[in-house]
Amino acid sequence: MKTYKINNVEVSEEEIRKIVRENPDLLKEAGSVPFVPDLGEVFWRKDPEETAGYTCENFNNTIIRHSKILKNTEVYRTEEEVKRAVEVDRAILRVRCWIRDNIEGGVWDKPDWSEYNYKYFIQFDHEDTLFEIDCWRKKQTMSPIGYFRTDEGGNACISACEADLKIIFGIE
Repeated sequence: MKTYKINNVEVSEEEIRKIVRENPDLLKEAGSVPFVPDLGEVFWRKDPEETAGYTCENFNNTIIRHSKILKNTEVYRTEEEVKRAVEVDRAILRVRCWIRDNIEGGVWDKPDWSEYNYKYFIQFDHEDTLFEIDCWRKKQTMSPIGYFRTDEGGNACISACEADLKIIFGIE
């Protein structure tokens, strides 16, 4: 069994896994580390066929379906984490539906970055604690709801969808 030296103390891989399992917040500080369950460990995953939008299973690497799930779907350590992920997905869908129904021309999912025109997006300003519109011509940023063709469209979306935007951006 592999061991690691931490502050001059030998710690086994099994001990480290136990500590991380019992203290999942430790990984949040390290960044976005994907969770991969051990044999017999409980994991949560999104499941659109379930009313809640998620389900829970015990990992068994001999079940072919479980191997496929790990290759194709993000799995979560806790019910709280998967609930949050489902909430974000649903909020994105509600905002995109509002955009489709209310903004002429909608948004670009994939703008042509070779064109020298503005691509507007929503961002959250933590200093002023408000959503605002910004734009780029040639620089791409992550925008889960797409890029607006006009700043008016983005501002209308902020006004109409602020509660969902707070869910998407993780603003309490």
